[in-house]
Amino acid sequence: KTQRTCRTDAEVATARRNVRETEWGRKELRGELARSRRWLEMSDEALWALVLPTTIPRRHYVNQLHGCPVHGTAIKKRDHFHPWRIDPVGHPWKVQCPVGKEWYPSNDFANGETTGGDFPDDGFAYVRDDGEHFYFLAEYSERVHLRWVRPAVTSLARSYLLTGDRRYARKAAIMLYRIAEEYGHMSHVIDDRARCDCGYPRVLPRTPL
Repeated sequence: KTQRTCRTDAEVATARRNVRETEWGRKELRGELARSRRWLEMSDEALWALVLPTTIPRRHYVNQLHGCPVHGTAIKKRDHFHPWRIDPVGHPWKVQCPVGKEWYPSNDFANGETTGGDFPDDGFAYVRDDGEHFYFLAEYSERVHLRWVRPAVTSLARSYLLTGDRRYARKAAIMLYRIAEEYGHMSHVIDDRARCDCGYPRVLPRTPL
């Protein structure tokens, strides 16, 4: 790649003129820079680590029908579809129950531990004694990508487009490089990316979405 593909030089020039000369443009710039500040202040290593390996399946829900293995569907009082909290910086590879505030899985996956505690998840779900699956790490992977990685790249790229400040471009490029490393592997385990069946009874074989 040797040039832009999404915006022309003329469009970039217009955008930069608007943020200099119009109030609505300056307001837009302030908002974008505020959104990208957290990503700009993160280390290169931390941004790199946000893009998770594709060896871990991604799913929308830990368990949509049964909720939390301890507090059940009481977690849905916070949010019916995505009640689990994530904190990739402070608690990597963990999801937090909004009721009891405990973190899952019980094993320290961030440091290579795939078993341990009452609710271990090796990347392919914690399986309760009754056979019910809870996809802690799979939802974590999905949420990090949707709520952290994509917003980070988008905001950094827009901040660079509007200001020309290469600090934003550099941070975005680090993440895009890491995404490119994993992107080619995304289709290797298609079955593990059928993301909407978690916790639902399934009669027919899973069809990739």
